[in-house]
Amino acid sequence: MEHTSSLGLYLSRGRAIAVWLSEKDSETITRAQAFVPTEGESAQTMALQAARAIARHDNPVEQIFVALDCSYYTQYSLHSEFSDVRQIESTIKFDAEEAAAADAMNLAVTFTVTGPLPTGAEVMAFSADRQTITDILLDVQEGGLDPAMIEPDAVCLARAMEHMLHIAEQPDTLFVLTAERNCYFIQPGNNGYAPKIRSFLLGAQAQRTASMMREILLAITGWDDETPLKKVVFVHPPEGVDCETLAQRTALEIRVESAVEKVRSDKPLDPDIPTAELLMAVGAAFAPLDKARSADFRRDFMPYQGKRKILESSLRLTCISLAVLFVAIGIFFQFRTWRTNVYAADINEKLAEEYRGAMYGANPPTTEAINSRLRRTLVNVRRVQDGLGPGDDKSVPAKLTFLLEAINSCPPEVDVKIQQIMITDNTMSVKGDTNSRRSTLDLFDAVKKHPRLKLGTERMSISGNRDTFDFTVEPAQ
Repeated sequence: MEHTSSLGLYLSRGRAIAVWLSEKDSETITRAQAFVPTEGESAQTMALQAARAIARHDNPVEQIFVALDCSYYTQYSLHSEFSDVRQIESTIKFDAEEAAAADAMNLAVTFTVTGPLPTGAEVMAFSADRQTITDILLDVQEGGLDPAMIEPDAVCLARAMEHMLHIAEQPDTLFVLTAERNCYFIQPGNNGYAPKIRSFLLGAQAQRTASMMREILLAITGWDDETPLKKVVFVHPPEGVDCETLAQRTALEIRVESAVEKVRSDKPLDPDIPTAELLMAVGAAFAPLDKARSADFRRDFMPYQGKRKILESSLRLTCISLAVLFVAIGIFFQFRTWRTNVYAADINEKLAEEYRGAMYGANPPTTEAINSRLRRTLVNVRRVQDGLGPGDDKSVPAKLTFLLEAINSCPPEVDVKIQQIMITDNTMSVKGDTNSRRSTLDLFDAVKKHPRLKLGTERMSISGNRDTFDFTVEPAQ
């Protein structure tokens, strides 16, 4: 059983063409096959029928790439304000919405950058009905395949021409392919940009020469001035087109160069397969060789996930293993924490018993640590022993005691009357009056000199024959 590196699948409304590429040589075809609806089958399920037939084939396929017939999409030549591909990708849908006059939510949009502009870039946009593309994708997936890309057939055709005829090396040449109903013009890209592609409907064979001449003249007017158009190459003998008449009327070199003859194949190709559709399927299969200039409809609304399945399975197994490991680690540390809590509970119980013995049966505090309460109680006991009252320097008795000491240290001629004392946790506000301004200043000096007090704000005013004052004081640090 031969392994295949990739498969290109051309899908139209009534036919599908599949091309298998060799794993050893990614540009060699190992098999090409056409699929048409059999009796009793609908052309609407062409994608499903082709996918099932390919899935039953004995050649395993690593990746599948789909070329979508031009009847499924509409092509627009747009001017983007940006030159960076990422910025273009984030805004192209709005540009296509304006060009298509349709709701962007109902569109699947992709694009290629065909050249630079003074402000931005020249972009070839392709829009298709989103539901139609979704149905095709779901049909292919139901058939057992998951396409990595779904591209316009014109983009795939240009890719095939680049690999077979090296069109990028011929910037003065217009490459033309006539299909059963359509014609494709391919203008080679410059400086690494994607080729410019245009497709249009062909009329009856009797009118094809005139129609082709008219389209070629339009192409001449839009050609790059730096490398003017000199040649027209038909990549397959055109039916109903008189090349000599075209050469005379357009003054261009007209010739035929078969692209199919450039295709490398292990087996003779089926002559019943239409050339245009075969080349588009080949171009789709070449997508892994030219990912930088792909135009993928899937990327817009349902990005390819197939490559990630194996990785996701591995990650899932790794996550399960890590989860088991973390649970085991958690149980281990939880057990250690439980043992530590048991030891801590025993110590706290012993400490509580000792606390009750030292504090005359009082229960341990719930709002602060036991050692902090014991330390503070010890300080208060020592203050009481030193004659400072039942509290520390910040207690109310201590504050009043220090204030009284400061007042008593004033000179005898100072007559102090205290009218109001307001005490907070940190400060004490005192209001009163003295017999003179000098007495008030002596009072302030006495407060400042006290070692346990710190004078804060101070205000003085004269009221009658008394000098009123208002000051704040706080315990010295």
